[in-house]
Amino acid sequence: MSYELIVRQHDTGVELLGEAPERLRIARELLDDADPAVLVKVNDRGDIMFTLTNAVLWYRRVGLVDGDHRVIEFERTA
Repeated sequence: MSYELIVRQHDTGVELLGEAPERLRIARELLDDADPAVLVKVNDRGDIMFTLTNAVLWYRRVGLVDGDHRVIEFERTA
């Protein structure tokens, strides 16, 4: 199973390439230091929303990966 979200940056914004994966695993440090071109919002439940030029993606927080506080897994909801 792939956890890769592939995006391309253009002068007009960031665009999703291909399909968004059903699940994502993200290192906490990547969330903390996200590229400002990719709009990432985290709600009070820890869910995340990516706003791209051609898509808005919501992922529900599933939990830590193997109990490791450095990596969080998310499941796509919309």
